[in-house]
Amino acid sequence: MERKLFLKRQFSCVLFFVFMLLFCNSMCITEVKAANYVEGGVDILIDGDLGIFYTYRSSRSSEKTITDASHMNQYCDGINIRDWNISVSSLMNIGYQTLVVIFQLDIKEVNDGYQELFLYDGWSTSALQLVAPYLNFEHGPGYQDTNYARYEFYAEIPLSNIIDDLIYIRYGAHGNWGDDWKNKDLSVQLCVSTETRVYTGLCWITNGV
Repeated sequence: MERKLFLKRQFSCVLFFVFMLLFCNSMCITEVKAANYVEGGVDILIDGDLGIFYTYRSSRSSEKTITDASHMNQYCDGINIRDWNISVSSLMNIGYQTLVVIFQLDIKEVNDGYQELFLYDGWSTSALQLVAPYLNFEHGPGYQDTNYARYEFYAEIPLSNIIDDLIYIRYGAHGNWGDDWKNKDLSVQLCVSTETRVYTGLCWITNGV
């Protein structure tokens, strides 16, 4: 009787392990599939070796208006890596080389124009750009789209380039006439890789996520 109970418990543990393995794999597959939406089919680390996926964190819910003033002189969002209970130095000490930043935003146009996104190492006007080229895109291609849509963006940053565990998302706009746009509900996910950076720019993974 005791042996039967022992075997039953062992069988239950095996089933649980198989379930967790399949569940975790399906989560990873979901992340990798997102890479298929990158325009131009650029190679990115999400298709390669990512050691750790940290959870999404809500960073800002309020709505911000972006104008065609210089992106260095208007609102920006600061991402503090320590909010995930990690630091650049601790990650580098255990062999990680690249931080992958995936962030989501709700975006809509006030005027027909182009939207711009940048990643910097600081908030001041003397800060340095962490990825290049910056991202230039159009929410309503060829027309004014005043409806919000959810976007997801992706960047790879060498850990050695990050100062004080901080990254700043900056916003800009340009167009022929008025080109204001709004964004809200910023959410950020961090991943780390032992590989060196593959893609140097900031890319738009998909919208409607």
